[in-house]
Amino acid sequence: MKHKKQRIILLCTKGNLGSTIVLNMLSIAPELEIVGIIQSPAVPAHKGYKAVLKKHLKNMGWRFSWLVVWQRFIQLLGHALAYIIPALRRGTFYRRSATIIKEHNIPVFTGDINSTKALNFIKQHQSDILVSAYFNQILKENVIALPQQGVLNIHPGYLPAYRGVMGYFWALKNKENCAGVSLHWIDAGIDTGALIAQRKITIKPNTTQHQLHIKSAIIGTIMLRSALKKIRHQQPLPTFSINARDISYYTLPKEQDFEHYMQHRRFFRIRDMIAFLLRPISKKLSS
Repeated sequence: MKHKKQRIILLCTKGNLGSTIVLNMLSIAPELEIVGIIQSPAVPAHKGYKAVLKKHLKNMGWRFSWLVVWQRFIQLLGHALAYIIPALRRGTFYRRSATIIKEHNIPVFTGDINSTKALNFIKQHQSDILVSAYFNQILKENVIALPQQGVLNIHPGYLPAYRGVMGYFWALKNKENCAGVSLHWIDAGIDTGALIAQRKITIKPNTTQHQLHIKSAIIGTIMLRSALKKIRHQQPLPTFSINARDISYYTLPKEQDFEHYMQHRRFFRIRDMIAFLLRPISKKLSS
């Protein structure tokens, strides 16, 4: 029996590496159709956001903030190289979200996921399921209830021990032997929905948060496609029991957290970033 394509609306954050990797991988999946994207700005554009941003940068520390900006610059440099050198552009894995959106003519809404306009956007494009990929907003119950099959989230941390943000950073900062990525349903809580799949990622002595960020997105998308296939074929999904003693929640790291991290870890390596940006997708998916 031939199954029709699953219609997906992707929730992502503009400029986020994980979001872009997920979009890259889903856009070439023949069994899926991305019928819309709800994009959250990296920095919320509301009244007083500049003061909030300044406070956030102060909490992170200027050294940490500068490294984040420098990391973004290197990503843009990789795109520039791929644009200048046609051979690289044909084989590159990591394409900009704007390029994919234009190629596939995907409708985009940018703003508050819980606004009336966003709700109308979801209703208009009639998705079977919403997929959250490194999305930086919290969904309210009326949004969660809209799609027929629910809302799935790729979480870059091993749940329930690493609820919250930047699980890959905290696993390294805490000197864990493994990090992880989890796939779960979204409910009214924060990273509290039913778990569908999990995988651990081995941490090596030279592992950076950038590498874990990439691996969590790739592995998370592979788990997502597997789960979507089961949903498409009406097969049961696995369930995981949660031990309350294992639950921890992490917020954005502060300056002291970053300084502790930098005592024994690199944040990223330029050669690794460029190599990833220009690596063909066939090699990346087989690694």
